[in-house]
Amino acid sequence: MAKTLGLEESIRIFDEMSDYGNIFIVVGESDKGIVAALIMAIVPNFTYEGRPWAIIENVVVAREQRGKGFGKKLMTFAINLAEEKGCYKLQLLSGPNEDQVGFYRSLGMQDGTSRGFKKYFVKRE
Repeated sequence: MAKTLGLEESIRIFDEMSDYGNIFIVVGESDKGIVAALIMAIVPNFTYEGRPWAIIENVVVAREQRGKGFGKKLMTFAINLAEEKGCYKLQLLSGPNEDQVGFYRSLGMQDGTSRGFKKYFVKRE
């Protein structure tokens, strides 16, 4: 199983992300604390008249909070933010889980428009 980061290391990484200025950590809270999060990066671009593009990674909702609208609220916020920042596109990768695929489609995202490739530099567990 992957190592869970401690508070000190998490704060260091959060500070590093904050320094970039174009990385956004979007969180969803309930009376239980933070129950959902995603990370979105806005990337400068030379094409599309210099308009940036956005990528979302690590969309996570606590298991017991799924189906309560947290994911939809976070994604809607991120989509609107990307549009406000002038992005010409927003993209993310998803696994083949049909519930996830349906969720992203319900937000107006299209699948099958590109082919994704990954190269991992750490052993996947």
